[in-house]
Amino acid sequence: MYSDKENDEDKEEMFPRTLIHVLKTPKTRDVTPGNTIDFQIAIQNTTLDTTLNDLIVEELYDESQISISSDSENTISQNKITWNIQELKPRQIRSINYSMRIKEDAPIGSMETTAYVLGEDLKNMSSSSRMTTSILTVIKLPPAGVELGPVMLLISKMLGR
Repeated sequence: MYSDKENDEDKEEMFPRTLIHVLKTPKTRDVTPGNTIDFQIAIQNTTLDTTLNDLIVEELYDESQISISSDSENTISQNKITWNIQELKPRQIRSINYSMRIKEDAPIGSMETTAYVLGEDLKNMSSSSRMTTSILTVIKLPPAGVELGPVMLLISKMLGR
């Protein structure tokens, strides 16, 4: 098998190692204004031999539509919540749990939130490898007290059943 140290180093620059895996999981993707959605961000150090230090996890959101809370130590400022991870050992997974409350006047439709992992140890990784996005759908339910029989009948007729 041919190996050229210089060529191997060039390949490392062309195809940098993926050092982390980031996964963000909402409990549901459909939400109504005024309700809360729980999230978990899991960050895994995918290496076998490298401890990653001083990582920063940022969740970006629209504060005009969402308020956010977390049990973990964090900093909240202008459309962003930030958590610090001092050390992530090889193969270790760190989870962050938090909640987003959709404001009462949030518009109906799609809403996007994005989490990034930053740090000096990750500077050679592509930004797409260090981020994850969730798309939520804000829906409006019929007002309480509305009889659903006529609504279901109309939907059935539209579907041809």
